[in-house]
Amino acid sequence: MNKTQTIKIIEEVEARLALLKKELGVPQKSSVSAASRSSVSVVKSRGGSTEPIVKLIEGGFFDDPKTDLEVVTALKRKALTFKRKFVAVTLMRLVRKGLLERDGQGGSKSNPWKYRKP
Repeated sequence: MNKTQTIKIIEEVEARLALLKKELGVPQKSSVSAASRSSVSVVKSRGGSTEPIVKLIEGGFFDDPKTDLEVVTALKRKALTFKRKFVAVTLMRLVRKGLLERDGQGGSKSNPWKYRKP
């Protein structure tokens, strides 16, 4: 087996793994094919909270209003750990995009924002 055939097989395996990860909901990381590893520096993907939260939306988690702390807890149950402030920023961005709505009086400790599907 020559180098070209080996690279082709590796790329096929990586493509199949990516499909499996997508089906299982595993957050995707930046990847570079074996052929280009030697010439391209790998840019590491920062595992953002947007994709997992969108999956919660699609799964019906936000049918009832939830606080940012409840979202953090739900993500922890899925073995995804994010700081509360990053989740809060992601929720705010999803509100701006129209994927969520928020209720509350300014997000105070006594009356935190609650997020739900529109």
